[in-house]
Amino acid sequence: MLQLEDLQRQTISSGSPVWLQQIWTLSLSSLLYQSHRLRLKRRRNIKPSTQRFCRSGQPNTFWSNPRTHHLIRWPFLADIMAGGEQLYRDGQRSVEIVDVWADNLAEEMEKIRQIVDDFPYISMDTEFPGVVARPIGSFQSSADYHYQTLRCNVDLLKIIQLGLTFSDDQGNFPPNCCTWQFNFKFNLNEDMYAQDSIDLLIRSGIEFNRNQDSGIDVNDFGELLMSSGVVLNDHIRWVSFHSGYDFGYLLKPLPSEESEFFSTIQTYFPCIYDIKFMMKSCKNLKGGLNDLAEELNVERIGPQHQAGSDSLLTCTTFFRMRSLFFENSIDDNKYLGVLYGLSDSFNHTPQHINDK
Repeated sequence: MLQLEDLQRQTISSGSPVWLQQIWTLSLSSLLYQSHRLRLKRRRNIKPSTQRFCRSGQPNTFWSNPRTHHLIRWPFLADIMAGGEQLYRDGQRSVEIVDVWADNLAEEMEKIRQIVDDFPYISMDTEFPGVVARPIGSFQSSADYHYQTLRCNVDLLKIIQLGLTFSDDQGNFPPNCCTWQFNFKFNLNEDMYAQDSIDLLIRSGIEFNRNQDSGIDVNDFGELLMSSGVVLNDHIRWVSFHSGYDFGYLLKPLPSEESEFFSTIQTYFPCIYDIKFMMKSCKNLKGGLNDLAEELNVERIGPQHQAGSDSLLTCTTFFRMRSLFFENSIDDNKYLGVLYGLSDSFNHTPQHINDK
């Protein structure tokens, strides 16, 4: 682990996020793979709770209680055998996606603090209001152009949702809740956005009136994140899919140089796997997260284009891919710290990827 003094010196540098510079006076006390057998014709294992439920790919736009959970019965797959055979270790387990708003933020972050040491694989996804700007001028390379595009949009726009799914190194979930969906304050009348992106999120079930009235303040979230144990911790493995923008929104404002961006990421998120980059080493795997999950026979829980469901799908897809294509062992020298579509990394400088 990094020393506190070193972290403080790095934090107060010009590249540090604003919310982090504001809270260093506070104490920094502590910082399933699952799928099922080939697609079931009848999803007998999925039962809705009495509160709310969304079947795979069918967004429910009538969710109203900010403190209720998605509670879904799902076969808990602990072991993957050769040829796709799977063993059920302990039968049925419940998978929850918990919605977090301003009024239950502290309560849910405390739950995360209690599980993070035992479930250090964190799969992450964000929802944000699209891409609204392109940089102008001359650029050192196409890689520099891609980063400057990311930078100007992240600094202009606000995050809408963050999804975090926790598991251990075998893909096993915590006993009660595995996925948290953080809903941030966002005002359609005041904040900037791309209309097509907002339309897509509305169709997926996001209710922006609730984000405006009950959403989390990003500074409050940043303060609690720092003491949660999930950042500044080289024991944590972050799992993501094409995640330059995702990490950008957690670290804004972003530095002018891509190398500084990766240096900042390395400080707060020392160990990252980007599934999209890993796919380059897997024959016949291509497309987005949903395409990959379908190819690997991993089913979604909850609606597409909501961060909680997407982070859960990222988790289950990662462990499935690791089993089938990497023999359950990933070469960190090759894959750790590389974000798809950007030219720099923690450990080395890969060839820039131009396709998307």
